[in-house]
Amino acid sequence: MNRHVLTMLERLGNQFARQGPTVDHVFAQGDPAERIIRAADPHRTDLIAMGSKGLTGLERYLLGNVSRKVARHTSCSVLVVRSRRR
Repeated sequence: MNRHVLTMLERLGNQFARQGPTVDHVFAQGDPAERIIRAADPHRTDLIAMGSKGLTGLERYLLGNVSRKVARHTSCSVLVVRSRRR
């Protein structure tokens, strides 16, 4: 993973920690939905916040929908933040 991304995630985690919530970082390779689902339970996750590319129609069908899979297969809440349409 890019060092810039790791630095950014560490900074965001520290900002959240100062405000109260605990943030765990999990770095994994593989199918995104499966890796997120597998990581949620051992970490006793209360909330998964994730972005959405806003794919529709055939793109969503062919590429899948990570946020939908995660929301369907985890026992915690999932917050999906949609990107702005350009």
